[in-house]
Amino acid sequence: MTEVPEYLLERSRERRLELTGEAGSTAGSPTEGAAPATAAAPAAGASAAPATTQSPLPAVPPAKPPPPPPPPKPWVQAALGRNKIPYWVMPVLLFLPIWVFMYIGTLEDPTRAATGIVADGAEVYAAQCAVCHVASGAGGGTGPRLNDGEVLLTFPDDATNLGLAQHIAWVAIATDGTGEDNPYGSAERGRQAGWFANMPGHYDELTGTEILAVVLYERITHGESDIAATLAPIVDELLAAGTLELPEHFDENVTPEDVAGFLTPLLAAGDGA
Repeated sequence: MTEVPEYLLERSRERRLELTGEAGSTAGSPTEGAAPATAAAPAAGASAAPATTQSPLPAVPPAKPPPPPPPPKPWVQAALGRNKIPYWVMPVLLFLPIWVFMYIGTLEDPTRAATGIVADGAEVYAAQCAVCHVASGAGGGTGPRLNDGEVLLTFPDDATNLGLAQHIAWVAIATDGTGEDNPYGSAERGRQAGWFANMPGHYDELTGTEILAVVLYERITHGESDIAATLAPIVDELLAAGTLELPEHFDENVTPEDVAGFLTPLLAAGDGA
């Protein structure tokens, strides 16, 4: 067996080191008996397996946020910031025109200038009667019409002033004192108590003078009675002189004939006027 020279082995080793890329070759000859370094190179004739590189996935861009809504128009902002009307106010506003109409009606001035007993009657009418008959006497939901002479059709002027006495008795006792469905006023008129609505009597809250005052006011202002307009200043004179004495309060069962007895001084003075 032929012995391979040492320098050839050294060259072979260096060549393998160059091919395999391994470092750390020792200078000079290896120690005797040392095992030669094994090369990590592949066996001759074997092709090196190509390194497989995995291509990275493309980065997914983040989703764009939705654009903000456009700001509302200036007039919309003004409407949204305006104070709203509470719901409970709606029914109040619905009935407000009706209430205003009735309230203004109670403040309406009389059609004629009122003085003395007639001015007193105007105050009584506004406080006690206008709520049902309204200030103009046109009537409403609970009181019949008085103006345009309607009141004189029920309590007409006559030679004996019976209509005036009937009018005073009706204001004093009204439906309760007359009795529902019983006639009152002129028989030709054919009115019955309670035909329109039950009118309350005022005998216990108005004096006899206040009832006479409001009756004269109604007959002059709403009925345009010339006779009542003539009697009014006479009433002022008789009251001032103490000749006309009316009861503090009429009785709850007073009749037109009873009233005529209280009015005797007035009627006598009216006949001589």
